[in-house]
Amino acid sequence: MEEIKIYYLYRHIRVDKNEPFYIGKGSVYKRNLNAKIDKTYYTRAYEKCNRGEHWKNIKNITEYEVEILFESIDEDFIFEKEIEFIALYGRSDLNKGILCNKDNGGKNGGGYSDTTKKEWSKKRSGKNNYMYGKTGELHPNFGKKLSPEERKEISDRNSGKNSYFFGKKGMDHPSWGMCSIAAHRALIEKNTGRPRPQSVKDAVSEAHKGAKCTFAESVIDTVTLQEWDNVKQAAIDNNIPYINLMRYIRGEIKNKTNIIYKFEYEGKERVNKGNQKEPWNQKNVINTETKDIFTSIKKASQELKCDTGLLSEKLRGLKNNDTTYMLLSEYQKLNPKT
Repeated sequence: MEEIKIYYLYRHIRVDKNEPFYIGKGSVYKRNLNAKIDKTYYTRAYEKCNRGEHWKNIKNITEYEVEILFESIDEDFIFEKEIEFIALYGRSDLNKGILCNKDNGGKNGGGYSDTTKKEWSKKRSGKNNYMYGKTGELHPNFGKKLSPEERKEISDRNSGKNSYFFGKKGMDHPSWGMCSIAAHRALIEKNTGRPRPQSVKDAVSEAHKGAKCTFAESVIDTVTLQEWDNVKQAAIDNNIPYINLMRYIRGEIKNKTNIIYKFEYEGKERVNKGNQKEPWNQKNVINTETKDIFTSIKKASQELKCDTGLLSEKLRGLKNNDTTYMLLSEYQKLNPKT
């Protein structure tokens, strides 16, 4: 069955002047309609990369809002509306209006049809690609090595605030809600042709025998009091990626929902079954100087006034621990009499 493609027209509205400054077109397959979350459904409308300098300059000056104007399975209709709205507001580069668009829209104005894109792709794929067959010594960069200075320059140019991903967390991250870990692993196996060896699968299976899956815990909405038998079903009913909902409930990131574990709502302790491990951020922490004990890494980080993730890495030995804090279990191993 051929998948139906939905085309849409959107506009960006600058908050400081409450006026549009960009008109654009995007597309999405109809299969995603059941998980319609604006930032993952209307991807192009919310995308900040692949934008012109004029657009970026406006974005740096003011906040902006995204408005979806039209949706249709007819791409030509969306092209017509794009031309109509660009003409309505006018292009600022031609001194005719307020938009930062650099073309008049439509098929011949920068919005290329799928047929044209496929033709271009065909012309540049396989043996038609100038890099076809150029491997090993035939590759232009074969044998070339960057000096330490060049490496440092590239690193500095793409680190910290210069990184495209700087400060992009949760729903602001381009990959938010795109796929589950299982789907990502399946994609890797498909592309590399190297699935997990059976011996590894057997070892993982054996290690998890008797453990109760986190997804199987009953959850509840504290406002509506609706209950679900597992996290996955709650995620489906609320149109939330289940991995994100699981992280909300476990406290790994700020919970933007009213859904929590049922045992927490009832004020009970969680019963650990089999060899199930407690979430990393719910382990007890001790300050070895004051002997104060914290029930989670998050609470300890709040007392220390540092990032929870950074403290977690230090406590787990992933980074040098320059604090007086330790996991209580590790402290007890070193001081069995305490």
